[in-house]
Amino acid sequence: MRDRQIEVVCGPATGGLIIAEWTGHEIGALSTFTDHDQPKSGELRGKFILRRGYDHLVTGKRVLVVDDIVNTGYSIRQTIDAVRGAKGEVVAAAALVSRGNIGAEGLGVQDYIYLLEYKIPAWPAAQCPLCAQSVPVNTQYAHGADYLAARSKG
Repeated sequence: MRDRQIEVVCGPATGGLIIAEWTGHEIGALSTFTDHDQPKSGELRGKFILRRGYDHLVTGKRVLVVDDIVNTGYSIRQTIDAVRGAKGEVVAAAALVSRGNIGAEGLGVQDYIYLLEYKIPAWPAAQCPLCAQSVPVNTQYAHGADYLAARSKG
C-alpha cells in the first residue's frame, strides 16, 4: 500500500478499527473508523457511518478501507459507501482474512487485497443448511446472540 499514496485508512468498528489503526501507523497514514448508526425498524444493527467528524477527515483524501475478516462484505461495503458519501476516494479494500464469499467487484472496488483466504460459505437464514439441521446458533462470537434476541422480538 505504501506506493499508493494512502492518506487515510478506515475500517468498520470493531474488528476493522484496530486493523485501520495499525495499518495507518505502519504506512504513515491517518486512521479513522465507522460505527453503527441507530438501527431502523427490522434491522439488527444500524448502518456503518462516519461519526465524530471523521467524514471531514476523509473528504478529498485517498482512502484504504480495511477489515479483519470479510465474510459477506456487508460491513466493509457500508464503510466504503460511508467514505465515498463523504467524498473520499477509495483506493482499495483490504482484509486479514477473506472467507471467499465476495471479491473486488462485489465490494465495488478495483483492488481487494487479503492476507489469507479461508473459504467458509455464507447463506441467508432461510437457506442455511445448519438451521435446517437445527444446529444451535453460536452466541459466543460475532452477532449470534444479537441475532437470536432480534428474532425472538419479531
